[in-house]
Amino acid sequence: MPKVTADIQTLFSLIGKPMSIEKLKELCWLAKAELNDNPQTGEVTLELSDTNRPDLWSVEGISRLVQQFISAKPKEYSYLSDPPHQGNIIIAEENVSSIRPYIGMFLCRIDPVTDRLLKDMIQTQEKLAENFGKKRKTVSIGIYPASEINFPVIYRAVKPCDVSFIPLDFEEKMTLEEILSVHPKGKEYSWILEKRKSVPLMIDNKGEILSFPPIINSRKTGEVKIGDTYLAVEATGTDLSAVQLVLSIFAMNLSDRGGKITRMKTLYPDNQEFIFPTDEVEELSTYIPGVNKLLGSEFGIEKISSCLRKMGFKYKKGTFDNELIVSVPFYRRDIMHEVDLIEDIAIASDYNDFQPLMPESYTHGGLSQVQEKSDVIRQVSIGLGFLEYMGNILTSFDLMKNCAGDNSDPVEISNPMTSLFSCLRDLLFPGLLCMESKNSKSLYPHLVFEAGETVKKASLSTETLTSVAYMIAGPETTFSELHSVLQTLCDMLSVELTLVERDYCFFISGRSAEIFLKGAPAGFIGEIHPVILDKLGIRMPTVICEIFDLNLFFN
Repeated sequence: MPKVTADIQTLFSLIGKPMSIEKLKELCWLAKAELNDNPQTGEVTLELSDTNRPDLWSVEGISRLVQQFISAKPKEYSYLSDPPHQGNIIIAEENVSSIRPYIGMFLCRIDPVTDRLLKDMIQTQEKLAENFGKKRKTVSIGIYPASEINFPVIYRAVKPCDVSFIPLDFEEKMTLEEILSVHPKGKEYSWILEKRKSVPLMIDNKGEILSFPPIINSRKTGEVKIGDTYLAVEATGTDLSAVQLVLSIFAMNLSDRGGKITRMKTLYPDNQEFIFPTDEVEELSTYIPGVNKLLGSEFGIEKISSCLRKMGFKYKKGTFDNELIVSVPFYRRDIMHEVDLIEDIAIASDYNDFQPLMPESYTHGGLSQVQEKSDVIRQVSIGLGFLEYMGNILTSFDLMKNCAGDNSDPVEISNPMTSLFSCLRDLLFPGLLCMESKNSKSLYPHLVFEAGETVKKASLSTETLTSVAYMIAGPETTFSELHSVLQTLCDMLSVELTLVERDYCFFISGRSAEIFLKGAPAGFIGEIHPVILDKLGIRMPTVICEIFDLNLFFN
């Protein structure tokens, strides 16, 4: 969970009024945060339990939330209506579009940078890039002394061995290739640019290198120092909305510190252009009866309006009776539905004010039918000498395709946090093989099964099934060994088993079959092909079988 360290006097200064630590702790529940103070250092630590509000991951963010709640007045940022600077622009070249396509920047004139402000900016930069930016992969942030930059800034792709500069924390020039292999930040984040023949580079109009995003800034033009009064803040990434959001948050924070923000334009290929920070505002409708129904309250329009103002929302009356049109601040990307607004209304009105209601009827829990059937399969399988494996329904798309080829068509996740969990599995056996690849030192033979959920694509939606898969791995493992296990399982459950010879791309030809239960196609069984075993590093013959729907054992 995000953890923010703040100077207590800075926090009170940004809020606009001093208060007791006890009062501040009480108000921190607005951010779902726990505050711990250290009187000896004069600092407080805020641990936030909510990971979907990056606008709160800074001393400015917390103070903004508290200030708006106390004043019941949304904060205004006039720079959002200002036109972008006409001369200071960024030009993104075509050759970088397939590597790290999005870039934005804004300028800020501010009182001389202090040691405290520098620490707070670096903390915000790291929190946003590491947590929200997925360790700089989705978005990274650079801060520069703007007086050192000759605009326009050019953002292009170059070959790592062709360009060199002096990076931060070093004294000598290094090529980009050397930075990735030698510099501490290069070694830490080189995985982002793995297998890239070209990498991103930012240079100014005089050819001075500003940075090698998302790795490191130039020491000459990319090092902010105490006393600087003119800053440039840049973000690059693979997701435009993420770049927009972090720049909006950073601009807001510096504006709260008294900075004067100048928006900038980025020119992209095909005559596309974007202005940063963005002034886009989304509107959502909410209805007073709907709020009260969901919260079990009897709030009127005055109460609901007050709660919305305290949480930083603007609103106006809608076309229909009891309708409010709420303007969602540009930094609140966590508000995606009316229910999110109602949650903020509940937070602002104080959860403790809601009176609990006893349930009108009492029920007792129990296992679902499919779970009861799964337990029967588990008991029989354990009795046959198998160990149970429990995998994740989220898995790697590459694993599914490497193991099952075209026989796997998993539902992919559009924006996965990691490639290890990039799709919903539609087969169980790749997970068993992955597990086997990591247990080569265990005593053989290995008898493992899994009964778990899989997701299959349907015509217009998806279907969730409970499947069961078995695996035997060992020096003398054969098709017949697992066939006899499957036959025993079917005999114990009084199910008719039929095998029909059929080849699959992941089985050895002639050593596989399609499974039929009670005459209906139900799954497959066979010996895994050596090519797949080699890919996964499995050194023993391995045989698997899978039943797509365990209901077929019982219907």
